[in-house]
Amino acid sequence: MKEFRAVIILFCLGFAFRPAVALASGPDELIKLKADLTIGVEEGDENLIFGSVSQIDLDRDGRIYILDKKDKKVRIFEPGGKFLATISIPAGQGPAELTNINSMAVSPEGLVFLNEMRKVVVYDRQGTFIRSFSLDFNATSIGNAGDESVIALGLREEKILHVFDFAGRLIRSFGEPFDVPAALSEYKDNPILKAPFFFGASKSGRVFLLNPHAYEIRVYEKFNLIGVIHGKNEYFERASTPQQARGRAFLFPNGFIQGSGERTYVKIRKPMEKTGQELDVFEGGRQIGRLTVSGFPLAVDKEGRLYFAEEENYPRIVRYVVVK
Repeated sequence: MKEFRAVIILFCLGFAFRPAVALASGPDELIKLKADLTIGVEEGDENLIFGSVSQIDLDRDGRIYILDKKDKKVRIFEPGGKFLATISIPAGQGPAELTNINSMAVSPEGLVFLNEMRKVVVYDRQGTFIRSFSLDFNATSIGNAGDESVIALGLREEKILHVFDFAGRLIRSFGEPFDVPAALSEYKDNPILKAPFFFGASKSGRVFLLNPHAYEIRVYEKFNLIGVIHGKNEYFERASTPQQARGRAFLFPNGFIQGSGERTYVKIRKPMEKTGQELDVFEGGRQIGRLTVSGFPLAVDKEGRLYFAEEENYPRIVRYVVVK
């Protein structure tokens, strides 16, 4: 990110893992998570041994795609957990290569998009490299909203979400930049403060975008803003710059946003801390409760099941059914 000179972006990536527990969402109702699938072992089948569980996405048929940034691999499993294939991402600057993997997005048909800041590579689910394309802006995250395109997050020509087809052609841009608050007014012209570092996209076509300066979530559908969800979470800390690093470093809220039906799940990780994580649950735009978790949620499927990364003893994914 050399155009920002000495600016350093800090956001917490550390995980503290234990199984999720129950959510007290009111005096008369209780939401719980019940595990129905685990993928990953400590030793044995190398296809089930992960260096890390960094991201999860699913295709139309429910196949599970797990990005392992440490080993630079994407492993693909059937909905029931049977191993199918591994896509190994070579390190480098060639057409099929990435120096660092920022994020992954999977299309309904199983196209696998992976990006670093200004480059996207595309593979099919058999692991065949299809193409790569360059971006003219820094994309911190990518996602898929239910078609064969990919959405990239980053400020470009006063929009922060940009849709590309699988050949890399820009289809459209949407999403207004966020206003920089008065507390950071001296940096108001810095583009990095006008967008978050992550977003959520569901295969139903909805896109969820967290305001880095307030605990509110914009919800888009078919590229149009359809609402704003407001929540409360004591772990949310708006974008800031540490006193000892004024103008050289920024702290950004980091976490997870995803929706299924009328329910939206939001996890905010407190910057620079690994404990006290909460998964907020919204229904119909209203915050109905909170689930205390130590594993990290990474995906929600069309049945509303949540996929968590858990690392106690060894990395694995655990799928949970939401029950009352």
